Amino acid sequence: MSQVNDQFDLRLYGPLEYYKYVIKNREIHLMGDYHGGLFYQCGQKEGPKYDTQPIQKALQTINMANSWYNSRQDIINNLHYYITNLKSNPNNEYIISDWLALIAKSYPECVDIFIERNISTDYFDEYGLGDFDPSYLISLWSIFFMCGKGDKFNGYKKICKNVYPSARVHDIDLRQFEYDTLLSEKSTDQYKNNNSDILKRLTIFINTITSDSSDYIIPFKYNNISEKHFYDSIIILVRKQYNKSIFMSDEDKFTNAVLTLSERDLSNYSWQETIFGGIQQYAMDIYLFCRLFIREEAWIKRNDKSIYLTSKRCGNSTYPKLSFVYVGFEHVHIYNKFIYNYFGIKAIISKNDKYDVRCTTFNKSPISWSPN
Repeated sequence: MSQVNDQFDLRLYGPLEYYKYVIKNREIHLMGDYHGGLFYQCGQKEGPKYDTQPIQKALQTINMANSWYNSRQDIINNLHYYITNLKSNPNNEYIISDWLALIAKSYPECVDIFIERNISTDYFDEYGLGDFDPSYLISLWSIFFMCGKGDKFNGYKKICKNVYPSARVHDIDLRQFEYDTLLSEKSTDQYKNNNSDILKRLTIFINTITSDSSDYIIPFKYNNISEKHFYDSIIILVRKQYNKSIFMSDEDKFTNAVLTLSERDLSNYSWQETIFGGIQQYAMDIYLFCRLFIREEAWIKRNDKSIYLTSKRCGNSTYPKLSFVYVGFEHVHIYNKFIYNYFGIKAIISKNDKYDVRCTTFNKSPISWSPN
């Protein structure tokens, strides 16, 4: 087992921003990504000084044939090669995917890892990762591809729990962007970047998920029944997680924490300039809040199937004390504001890469553990 070592420097390649919170004996680490591109230098310093062959081998999944079904065994072989050869770096410099993989592989307790990846779309099958530019977020999709949510991964979850015995990996992106395209023509100027309108729609959404009623208002005009069904599926997913979360015990406090986001924060939700785009954006973020802050009794009451598909240290855990979130940096700004609104605390570590080299350096490791 790795030994505690609080004195070493740590340099991470990937996060544009990094925030650490301690909330009720839990560590929450929020990392903001700028989607696209890979940087391997920090100022005038070159990139990580260690054997990059394992990560390059894993990232071959990005350039494989577009069909997941034709290449799945190659991907599995690459994953095993990657994990087997993944070692700690004596210079304490890591690409973010290497660092989180080492944690998932060797950390002595259960760790939650939340990734901005769609919960329903199998990118390997539908798009092929060859269609995406290599990036730090894509590298996380690559090494955790078998650890997703839903039936599409059930045949491979046993592999995931064996290679990553310390981790639960969560996909948190609920969005389906084709619906934004369908609805964009109905988005008039009054809905674009209009914080007052966003607040009204957010209020309707919050009131819906905190209620058990099957009769609720849909805060946009849908074009066909499939759009309505998709919105219904979002409500079901977010409501299910809300009912498992700590927020259920104080509905008013939760609602106020979301609705008192500043106008600047709310404007992030309208970046797609479509009505439904804004709704999907805050649905994803609220879904993350509720999964991240699950009640202890809800965690303990997991069913046997859930525990069977969970990694060893998480299956035996009473409650995860360490969580990592890797999402786009605009989402992280919302999370910071929400945490302050609800818990009244600020991050004890706050790092912002002002020069966009995606290199975050710590004088002291943000976690009291180091890989050996």
